[in-house]
This record gives sequence, C-alpha cells and structure tokens, in this order.
Amino acid sequence: SSGTSSVKSIISSEPLNISGGTLTVGTAQSPGPITMNNVLTLSGSSRLVNAYIASSSQPFQIASNGAQVAHVIIATGVTVQVTGANVLNVLNGLTLNGSIQVSSTSSYTAIEFEGGDQTLSGTGEIVFSGTSTNSFVNLVPSGLDLTIVDVTIRGRGRVSGGTNTTLVNRGKLRADVSAAPLWISVPSWTNGTPGIPGGTLETTNNATLFLDGSWTNDGSLVVNGGAAA
Repeated sequence: SSGTSSVKSIISSEPLNISGGTLTVGTAQSPGPITMNNVLTLSGSSRLVNAYIASSSQPFQIASNGAQVAHVIIATGVTVQVTGANVLNVLNGLTLNGSIQVSSTSSYTAIEFEGGDQTLSGTGEIVFSGTSTNSFVNLVPSGLDLTIVDVTIRGRGRVSGGTNTTLVNRGKLRADVSAAPLWISVPSWTNGTPGIPGGTLETTNNATLFLDGSWTNDGSLVVNGGAAA
C-alpha cells in the first residue's frame, strides 16, 4: 500500500503487514495502542508513527531495510525481531520497555537512528542475538546525538556512529556472550552524566567490551568476568 492513513487504535487477531506508506496511530501527545493476537510485520518502505505497541502474542517482525518507526512506544512483554539483513530506522526517539532482537548471521542487520537528536529510553533491552558481529545500533547522519536512558544493550555486536555523532549512555552497555565482543565505536561519547544516575559499562561471561572513539567515564565500569579494552 501507499499514501497516508490515520487511526486511533488497532486490535487484530489476524496477521497485519504494513507494507508501504505511512500509518499514524493516535497523536504525538497520545500514541494509539496496537494490540495483536497474531504477527505484526513492517515491510517495504512503510512508516509507523505515534504507535504504542501494547501487546503482541508473536514477535513484531521488521522485514525490510527501509521500514521506519517515529515516536513509537514498545510495551513490556513485546518482542521486536530484526533479522536477515533487515534494518529498523528510528526517528523522533524510541521508548523501549520490551525487547528488540537484532540478529545477524553474516550481513549488516541494524537499528539505525536517523534525523535529529534522539533519546532511547525505557526499561527494556536491545539484544544482539546473532552469530555474527554485524548486528548494529548505528547513529547514521553526521552530527546526530543519541542519549540512552535506562535501556540495556547487550550481546555480540556493535554500537557505532558516523562522522561527528555523539552518544551519552545513561543505560547499560554489556558484553555477555562468551568469547565474543561488543564494540562501542562512536566518534565521541560519554558513559554517565555527572549528577544524574545511570551509565554502566559491563563485561561478564568471558566476553570482551571494546571501547573505541574519544570517550569519558562519569558512570560505572564493571568487569565481572571478561575484559574491557
């Protein structure tokens, strides 16, 4: 499909594939709930705006490298899957209380933050769950600033950024896959903010956390099995 559609909410017991155009659910002030008792898929060059993914009995599938979410909330208990060289593009911030599984077996597979400065916040986690280190959280445009608040990013993969991008981590970045690396390779970044709780770098389970770029530590560095380099 194409064009722009707006609804207040969605409840579906059938598979729903958003395959093109823009679907706005609710408003920026009051995101509209999506309740799925089947598979929700975002494919093609589709764009999902102002949505609150309230519940889903099966994982929310990202099935293209052009799908985009803007001002979306993912509720506790909801799992999003980004696999097979697909890319989830994020605009206007993301509230993550569930989990996003980014799983590469060989090809670039990613969550890309695009546009202006953004915040990734919530009580959830991004898990690099594939067998390859080509699972990414990537800050794409030059000059983008991403602030992570309370969210955990863990597994085998990379948090990276393009020219002049910056990262502020007030969540947790954790290498926890045995004998596997987690790279933090943003040009300029800080772990923690003085006077504000949060900001943890952690290694466990014989994993390695690589800390690249120009960075400062105003938070915690925890080596609990494994190494930081």
